[in-house]
Amino acid sequence: MKVAIINKDENEDTKKLKQSFESSNISASFIRWAEVYLQTINGKTDIYPSMEKINGCFIGMEFPLVEFIEPLLEELVERNVYTQIKPESGFVCSNKGFMLTAIAESSIATPQFTILKGASLSEKDAPSEFPLIVRSCLDESGGLLTSSREALEAVVKGMGEKTIIIQEFIKGDLKKFLLVGNDVLGVRHKWNSKTMKHTEKGYFFNTNDEEKELARKVGEVVGADICEISTVNNKVVDISLNPHFFSYEQLSGRDVYKSIVELFIERMK
Repeated sequence: MKVAIINKDENEDTKKLKQSFESSNISASFIRWAEVYLQTINGKTDIYPSMEKINGCFIGMEFPLVEFIEPLLEELVERNVYTQIKPESGFVCSNKGFMLTAIAESSIATPQFTILKGASLSEKDAPSEFPLIVRSCLDESGGLLTSSREALEAVVKGMGEKTIIIQEFIKGDLKKFLLVGNDVLGVRHKWNSKTMKHTEKGYFFNTNDEEKELARKVGEVVGADICEISTVNNKVVDISLNPHFFSYEQLSGRDVYKSIVELFIERMK
């Protein structure tokens, strides 16, 4: 069997993943996104570099490239090449509004939120209690924290015609779950009430059945066999399709890369 690992650049994760595939007697090649393109002639689409002899493809999601990655995913699926994320996964997770809506519509708890387009704000356009987080739907940062109606209106006005999310701010420990197939690893970042931030250093913890089921359900909703789910007080606040596996391996002592390879071997059959 052969796999391709596509990412923006080589890093600790891609190197260790390639080594793990090769340790399982699977040929693995690394390809930069800058080298990949699609060419359609007379209705036939070809992928370059060629994926004809590839059984699986690990996709390092880059949200700025989502409009290219989605067609590539569709082509790979048509060729029966296994990928850990499915078509439309990128579109859903690259837009925070789409992401929260998809999760909430699947009866999964999320923070209260409102999606708003334009610089005007009515009384019904936001959760009722402050503080509130305001951010663009396409912004990967944590957004801006507002503590009053006046501050909220100023931030919304400053964002102009962007589509934004106004979201409740939840205090509590940040729990991150790495989903790899059916396996779920957990890392907790403590909430510091003095700094109003989560600690940078995380701590591994054993996930319970409810947390495992939550992570699996989120993965199913967004079409990802591998992803990272962030929660605060059991509410999903973010999903990453490009988690940093090395940190989970360091904190848990588990061979995360081997788990990924085992998943690919299972799904490539």
